Amino acid sequence: MGLKALYNGVVHFTNVRVPRENILLAEGKGLRVAFTTLNTGRLTLPAACVGLSKRCLGIARKWACERVQWGAPIGKHGAIAEKLARIAAEIFAMESMVLFSASIVDRDKDADVRLEAALSKLWATERTWEIANDTMQIRGGRGYETAQSLKARGEDPVPLERFLRDCRINLIFEGSSEIMRLFIAREALDSHLKIGAPMLNSQLSASERLKSAVHAAGF
Repeated sequence: MGLKALYNGVVHFTNVRVPRENILLAEGKGLRVAFTTLNTGRLTLPAACVGLSKRCLGIARKWACERVQWGAPIGKHGAIAEKLARIAAEIFAMESMVLFSASIVDRDKDADVRLEAALSKLWATERTWEIANDTMQIRGGRGYETAQSLKARGEDPVPLERFLRDCRINLIFEGSSEIMRLFIAREALDSHLKIGAPMLNSQLSASERLKSAVHAAGF
């Protein structure tokens, strides 16, 4: 559908033997290695989303000033002005999250940024999809048209149609939006549940459950 320059292929292993000294981290810890590497993608992907969103804002602002409808540039109309304002605000928030999360890693390369990276990935990818969609709506029929078609008609070859196709995958890879929500909820609540769970365990004695409740309240 999009990302035409991204190479994808299926790799088959037949009778492959891997020396034990080549194991990464430890046996049975492969998923942990994979999750650690995901942090990089979950920070670089939102950064790419910021760039795409800024490009969309530039396209939308230019068109909103040039396109005249009902005697005024469409940017003067409330419906379009609202979209432009929201796009600008969301880009500011998106970029701030990415810079903040990246700064943690800059200060300490071993810092645990799983939660920050997941938050950035979820917010940036979903907002960028909406921004690309709104930009196409602002551009109207020309937004739906391919860059090649626009160029052939002597117009500015804005590749917005490609932007929309390319950025749709962002809500799926490096952890889908649904997985991100589950992960964020778990990470945010995990420390509380570890402490508070015993007070809900009916198999424990009343004194143990009361002790857990006091501990949880203090936490």
